[in-house]
Amino acid sequence: MEKKPRSWRTLQTVERATEVIRVLSELDGAGVSTVAERLDMSVSSAHSQLATLHETGYLIKEDGQYKLSYTFLLLGEYVRNSSALFQFGRPEADRLADETGHHVHLFTEERGLGVNIYESRGEHAGDYEYQSMKLQHREPLHVTASGKAILASMDRTEVRAILNRHGLEQYTENTITDEQTLFEELDRIQEQGYAVNNEEEIRGFRAVAAPVQANSGTVIGSISVAGPARLFDNREFIGEFSENVVDAANMIQVSINMSSLDY
Repeated sequence: MEKKPRSWRTLQTVERATEVIRVLSELDGAGVSTVAERLDMSVSSAHSQLATLHETGYLIKEDGQYKLSYTFLLLGEYVRNSSALFQFGRPEADRLADETGHHVHLFTEERGLGVNIYESRGEHAGDYEYQSMKLQHREPLHVTASGKAILASMDRTEVRAILNRHGLEQYTENTITDEQTLFEELDRIQEQGYAVNNEEEIRGFRAVAAPVQANSGTVIGSISVAGPARLFDNREFIGEFSENVVDAANMIQVSINMSSLDY
């Protein structure tokens, strides 16, 4: 396992604990020896980490296997419920899903990666595991309409910093992998007010997204509608759906601005 350089300001024991949590998430649970092997640490150290996390309620133990506990769900719900995008965007996401019949996501950015914080399904939205799994992992910003809508709102220096950190990995033949091409795309997004994912993340799926602003004018996330490419002909996809997501984003912004909360 490649080890990242550690800042002198971090505590190694806490850093190790986060690595243990990550490994258990990836493996859907594991025993002491497996964790020790994956993290290149001694069995006694792995046992100490696991026992401590278990004792403090962050892990459960079943038949010698440690798994993440519902404590993470409770913490996650707290974080999500504290988000203005979720509070004011959920009703609009549900409405947009009903209106279009497809998958709708609320999406935000953290540390240069995207996080889907809510999914709503319309009547024509198939049971695609890939779409549901979006709620369980971060994703690069350049491969999704949601991510590009947020990138377009950023200063180009900030965008370059994100690209230097996370790169421009290719997911399909349509993925943008060149910085200049991406910047040209971001300029178009700024001008038209919405972003398009033309099978850039996964073959056979398209999406359109619009940025959501807080009352400070800062973009706090985006809202998107996605569906199979075969159901998204160009005129409907670019025309009707782009108007739908822009309207939904505007309504979320209005709701935030009308609230007594300061975002």
